[in-house]
Amino acid sequence: MVAALVVMSAAVTRADDFHNFYVTADLGGIIQQNANYSENGSPNVPAAFNPGARLDVAVGYNLNENYSIEIAPGFMWNSVDTLDGYSLGNESIDLESIPVLINIKYRINTGTKFTPYLGGGIGADVTIFDGEVSGRSLNDSSAAFAFQLQAGVRYALSQHASVGLGYKFLGTSDQNYSLDLGHAVVDRVTLNGIYIHSIMLDCSWSF
Repeated sequence: MVAALVVMSAAVTRADDFHNFYVTADLGGIIQQNANYSENGSPNVPAAFNPGARLDVAVGYNLNENYSIEIAPGFMWNSVDTLDGYSLGNESIDLESIPVLINIKYRINTGTKFTPYLGGGIGADVTIFDGEVSGRSLNDSSAAFAFQLQAGVRYALSQHASVGLGYKFLGTSDQNYSLDLGHAVVDRVTLNGIYIHSIMLDCSWSF
């Protein structure tokens, strides 16, 4: 009888601790791997990037105690450091990206306040090419397919609030830009091999 009451009490506690909906905000830094850069069909040269920043917001639904699904828009910024090993000097190329992903997450129940998780997702990424070349501003945007893998660990502050540390690996298909140089001249730029590593701190609220 006592054992039955203990089991029933534990079940009620788990039910009270379980919440379907949650909101998460992530903030951190990004490192983008070298990508192939070409202009007007010329041979590829390597583009190297400076470290950047990333902000994500996710709205999710817990399907059960282990699995959840979420939609996660975000914003990333970084800039080109060198092209073919040469510094841009007084010129600049900034990349501002808006990824929107649908993620599936799997949480590992450890019986403690720490909860490791794994996840993956697909979606789209819109990147704005913001260049300054010879005093001229060059701008265009490119939409590309995006995918993401992630892993991390969360620490429960209460039944509703938690904080965490996570890693995200984001990749996109080729990014193509048409830059208006004036006088009906268009510079067509392609970036491919887009792979971005992020280390993120986050906070989450479930309800």
